[in-house]
Amino acid sequence: MTTMDSRLFKEHRGKAIRTSRTIRAGMLQDVANVVIPRSNGSSILAFKAGPTQNSPLSSKAPILILIHEFWGLAPEICSKAEALANELGCIVIAPDTYRGQSTRFIPKAIFLALSTPQDRVNEDLDEVLSWASTLSSVDTQKVGIMGFCYGGGKAIRYASHYRNVKGVAVIYGKLLLDLEALKCIKGSVLGIFGDKDTQFPMKEINAFKDALHNAGIKCQISVYEGQGHAFWYDMDQVSAAESLFLHKSISAHSSQIRGTSVECQVHSKSIFCLFLLGKLEWSIVQSEF
Repeated sequence: MTTMDSRLFKEHRGKAIRTSRTIRAGMLQDVANVVIPRSNGSSILAFKAGPTQNSPLSSKAPILILIHEFWGLAPEICSKAEALANELGCIVIAPDTYRGQSTRFIPKAIFLALSTPQDRVNEDLDEVLSWASTLSSVDTQKVGIMGFCYGGGKAIRYASHYRNVKGVAVIYGKLLLDLEALKCIKGSVLGIFGDKDTQFPMKEINAFKDALHNAGIKCQISVYEGQGHAFWYDMDQVSAAESLFLHKSISAHSSQIRGTSVECQVHSKSIFCLFLLGKLEWSIVQSEF
C-alpha cells in the first residue's frame, strides 16, 4: 500500500522499541487488548493494532489477520502486529487460536500446535471477521492474512476456506500442496522461507511454488540465504539495525520484486532488514487492496 521512506522508518523504529519493552512483560491475558464475542456466548482473546496518525489510513482500512507462532499469542507477535499496522496502514488483529493457552515450553508448544485442528481455527477466524465487520474503521471486503511458523500453515489453509481473502503471507509455515485446495484461494500468495530450514527443504519449497503456479495463483516465493527456521523472531531485530542501511537495502531491492508474478528468489540480505523487506513484499502482494 505504501513504500518506506526514511522519515517514516525513524518514527516507526522508535515505536517498535517502545512497544516491545511494554508488551514483553507477559503472555496472553497480559498482551491481549480486545475480547471478541463468539456467537455461542464464549469469547476470543486477541491483540488489535491500528496505524498511528503518521501512517496512511482511509475512512475504512483493510484488515490483516495475523496468526501467531506455535508459542501462542505472545509479545513478539503483538509487536509485529503494531509494526505491520503502521507500515501498511491497515487494522491488524492477532487472535488467540489456542483458546486460552500460551507457553514458552517447547514440548507444550508442539502439543498445542499439533492438537489445534484447522476446522477449529477456521471457525474462530470466521468469528473474528464477523466481529470486525461491526467496526466502522474496517473494510472487510479487503482482507489479508499472514502467519508465522504454525500460523503460516493455518493462514494459507484459511484462505482456501474463506475465499474473500485478497492476500496471504506464509512466513516459514506448513506448505499447502493440494491443488484442489489451492484453487479455492482467490488472492495473491507471498511465501518467505530460509534456505537452511530443515522443516522446508528447497525441494518442497519449489514444489509449493509449482503448485501455486498450476493453481493459477499470483505469488512470490522468497528464500533467504543462510537462514533456518523462525528467523524473524521479534521487532528488536529491526531496532538493532541502522535506519539508513535498511532504507538503502530496501530501496535498492524494491525494483527487483515489484510486479513479480511467480518466481523463487534467494536473498542474502542482512537479518536486520528482513522484517522491513518482508513488509515491502507483503505490500506488493496487498496491492489489490
